Amino acid sequence: MILSFHESLAPDSFVNSYVGRSSGSITDPWIDREMEESQTVPWPPPDRAPSIKRRRVWSLLDRSVERFPATLVQARAGHGKTFEIMQYVETCPDTTWMSLNPTDSSWEKLAHRLSCHILDRSHGKDAEELASFAKEANTPNIARLFVDFLDACCEHNMGGKGLLVLDNFHNLYDAEWFVEMFKVLLSAAPKELHLIVISRSSPPGPLFRLRSKQVLNLIDENSIAFDVNETHELFREIGVPLALAETINQRAFGNISKILDEARPFIAE
Repeated sequence: MILSFHESLAPDSFVNSYVGRSSGSITDPWIDREMEESQTVPWPPPDRAPSIKRRRVWSLLDRSVERFPATLVQARAGHGKTFEIMQYVETCPDTTWMSLNPTDSSWEKLAHRLSCHILDRSHGKDAEELASFAKEANTPNIARLFVDFLDACCEHNMGGKGLLVLDNFHNLYDAEWFVEMFKVLLSAAPKELHLIVISRSSPPGPLFRLRSKQVLNLIDENSIAFDVNETHELFREIGVPLALAETINQRAFGNISKILDEARPFIAE
């Protein structure tokens, strides 16, 4: 089961074109409509949306899930990192997906969202106790709420390792409590749950220490960018002359949004 919790109903155009021709098992019932519509790539149209499987990137994700407790997928806007992870988790039956908004840098707002998820997934939790954790972003409150949240993500796993995906993680970086929260998140995650965070930039704090301790694996912009072979495969699918693949890929530095923009005039009717 893939559980997704956000702010409002996702537009059909986003689900159809951005997720690609998937089985439809990912649903985004609480996604912020205005934000996601602004991030949706309107071309190609849904019936011609690229559905290639990037085995190179998926093998990096498989290795990371197998060997590390957490994965940071980091790239600037337009590299298709959210799209790539959406396609990847289609193969993982126990996935919880959370898209973070700028307003989630308020501890009260984020704590409320986490509490709603805990109450929805777990039995015997006290709503008043959970609400008390939202009053102040101190270490005990952060720890107790996130431990309950992580446990709730594993509540109904069907066996094997589950995934927790936190998209737009950079929206939390300016919060005063971020560093403490990130420590709790990485240290409290159970072994049966792998954390994937998607971000446009590196989180504050000594990232190299987390990587050296084998706590966090980084899949960076160079890894997530389209290479020439993948651009060639993409152009074959959407009807762009294959001879243009290498030139457009190099000019766009593997940024999928820029590749699509440059390819648009050449698409076959």
